[in-house]
Amino acid sequence: MHLNLSVQEAVSNKLAPYLDFVHHLFLLLANCRDSENLSKCFLLVFQEIQSGDAKIFVHPRNPTKVAHILRELMRDSSSLPALSGIGSLELLLEIGLEKLTKDYTHIFLSSKLTTLEQLKLPSCDVNDLNDVRKKLDTLGRLQVVLDILLLAESQIKFSVGSLQSLAAFSLNNIETQVGSFSQLLELGHIRFQAPVDTREIKSLLPRKYSSSCMQFTSERENYKICTILHCSALPAFPFLSPDISDSQLSDISGLEEDLHCSQLTCLSNKLF
Repeated sequence: MHLNLSVQEAVSNKLAPYLDFVHHLFLLLANCRDSENLSKCFLLVFQEIQSGDAKIFVHPRNPTKVAHILRELMRDSSSLPALSGIGSLELLLEIGLEKLTKDYTHIFLSSKLTTLEQLKLPSCDVNDLNDVRKKLDTLGRLQVVLDILLLAESQIKFSVGSLQSLAAFSLNNIETQVGSFSQLLELGHIRFQAPVDTREIKSLLPRKYSSSCMQFTSERENYKICTILHCSALPAFPFLSPDISDSQLSDISGLEEDLHCSQLTCLSNKLF
């Protein structure tokens, strides 16, 4: 597995480390138009493997039923399994969940943003509907966290350290925003708040034009509150669609071009 990849590189290269035929099989069979067609396709694959003409690799740790069947067919040409429409759908669901789990695991671990324990990936019995729902809920939340990290990396240019902190916080708190996979499908957008080191934000603000900072410290210096007002020709957060009435100012200090105005407020006991 490649390490120290950026999040974008990890997403782009998610298929590179996987030579498991079962994962590629899912991408092909997911396009079947119905369960009858799916059963026929599975049977054709099993027959080809049984004949010994096809040389494939199935990872020995792949726990799916399809992987077990293929290993048996490659080993001693066992009899072909009987497949029903429902049975073939269960096989497809299982290898799909397995592939998605491997994909997300590779992305998060190869970019070194989190640990396997932080991902909290549950096991899944495809015959248990509750297990399937829990797995889909987890994978849906991982996708939201991945979207957040991609935006932070590509648009705000977060450092690796800040991305790691953001990943840890997001994985621990995303369930409060996305309770289930079905809820994720219904939501038009997700508002997610996460703590970010003020020094990181200040270093990312465009230097051109003006910036002012106001800071208050509590009597015993336990807490500090800092407000930064920054005007720039470039938006501090380019992936956001600004409200022109609030975010763009014109004709300031004799400048004719529109400016983007950003206000950041932070309350912290470890601000600097």
